[in-house]
Amino acid sequence: MRPIDDKYWLFLKEPVVIASTAVICLCLAQWLNLPQGYWAVMSSIIVMQSSVQETISASLTRLIGTAIGAIIGGIFLDLFGVHVWVFGIAVMLVVLTCILLNLKQSYRLAAVTVGIILLVNHPESPWMTAFHRFLEVSLGVVVALVISIVLNPEYAYGFFQKRMKSR
Repeated sequence: MRPIDDKYWLFLKEPVVIASTAVICLCLAQWLNLPQGYWAVMSSIIVMQSSVQETISASLTRLIGTAIGAIIGGIFLDLFGVHVWVFGIAVMLVVLTCILLNLKQSYRLAAVTVGIILLVNHPESPWMTAFHRFLEVSLGVVVALVISIVLNPEYAYGFFQKRMKSR
C-alpha cells in the first residue's frame, strides 16, 4: 500500500479527528449510561477547533457556561418548576452573572444550558438533571481536549507554558 500523500492527509485530518472524537464520546456516554449522551457528542464537536489553543479556549468557555447554567437552571427548576416567567428570569440571571464575572464568552452556553434544563422534560430530579447536563458536556469537552493535545503535544506544551508565565 502506498502511504497517504501529505496534502490529502491535511485535507482529511480535521474531518477524521472530529468524527472520531464524536464517535468516542458517543461510545463513552453509552458505556456510562448517560441519559442524554448526545450532549457529550455535541459538545465535543462544538469545542474541537483546528488548533489546540482554540480548542482549550472553547473548552473553558463551554465548561464555565455550562456550570453556571446548570447551577442556576437547577435552582430555578427546583424552586419554581417550569413556567415561562421562570425561564425568562433564569436566562436573564445567567447572562447577567456571566457579564458581571467578566465571562461574556460563556453567557450563550449558560443560557442554552438553562434552556435544556428548564424546557426539556426530564424524569429525574432537578439536581440530577443539572448534574447530568454538566457531566455530559464535560465528557465531550474532556475527550476533545485529550484528543487535541495527543495529536498536537508540542502546541499544547507551548500553550500551557505561556499561561503559567502570564500568572
